[in-house]
Amino acid sequence: MIKNIVLSMVGLIILQSCHVSKLSQFKGKYAEFMDAGEQEISTEYHTLLSKKPDGSFIFRQFFPETRQITQKISLSADKKTKNGIYQEWFDDGTLILQGYYKDDMRVGQWNVKDKGIGMYKNGAMEGEWQNKSDEGKLLSAYLYVNGIKDGPFMVYDSLGKISNEGIYRSDTIFSQTKKLTENTENIKEELPFLSSCLDANISERKACSEKAFLTYMYKNLRYPAIAREYGVQGQTLVSFVINKEGKPEQILIKRGLCQAIQTELVSLLTKMPPWEPGKQGGKPVKVVYTVPIVFKLE
Repeated sequence: MIKNIVLSMVGLIILQSCHVSKLSQFKGKYAEFMDAGEQEISTEYHTLLSKKPDGSFIFRQFFPETRQITQKISLSADKKTKNGIYQEWFDDGTLILQGYYKDDMRVGQWNVKDKGIGMYKNGAMEGEWQNKSDEGKLLSAYLYVNGIKDGPFMVYDSLGKISNEGIYRSDTIFSQTKKLTENTENIKEELPFLSSCLDANISERKACSEKAFLTYMYKNLRYPAIAREYGVQGQTLVSFVINKEGKPEQILIKRGLCQAIQTELVSLLTKMPPWEPGKQGGKPVKVVYTVPIVFKLE
């Protein structure tokens, strides 16, 4: 399987005009998530804003149907500036981001899914970052300077032995011990592309597919009525596999905001136009894609 590909579609924003009023009927819905001394300020279908005794605020967002918390933001008295602990979770409860802000800037130790644990200085990754498995085994260690990889790195196999090590310079590998075999070097990888782009030049198929995918989503994706009514908005994150036959499978909504939006995304991804499968060494292979899609109310 070719490694995970993130489609560069952060511009995919589903807009919908809507007037959202305060929804007092949800008062107390998420009260159990507040700490002692917190005062409930406003509660909506999927959010809770509370005030702490020191005058600061905490904003929490939930996947409403399961009441799984998906975001926790500590805010100053102005309700805008991030100060204090910050956390994010996937809809299944997996912690994906945890750390501290000071005056809207990341500081101190952070835990970032797939990157590991390390320090932030002046809003950028700094020093050694270690990534470990769920069992606590060290997977990799990279050195960062002002947010980019710069310095020695080590990658470990499942037995805990070093499988590769070397040096980064300005986010580019300068040297490494892992040697690619001649056969590996000659294996050509080809990404999947939408069948509608078959007549495009090979070098243009990726861009053509992204544009076609974007057009398909824009034309067919609908902002669910319940999400509009209750003001549910934000960035979703979906992943799917294009299999060896060029069909989507293993569709996973890692962050869906609410059940209605999650259902809409699964439906649209299941009905995607046909793809030409990815290839490795001339043979069809599965390829994983990850796509962020923003739902925004105006």
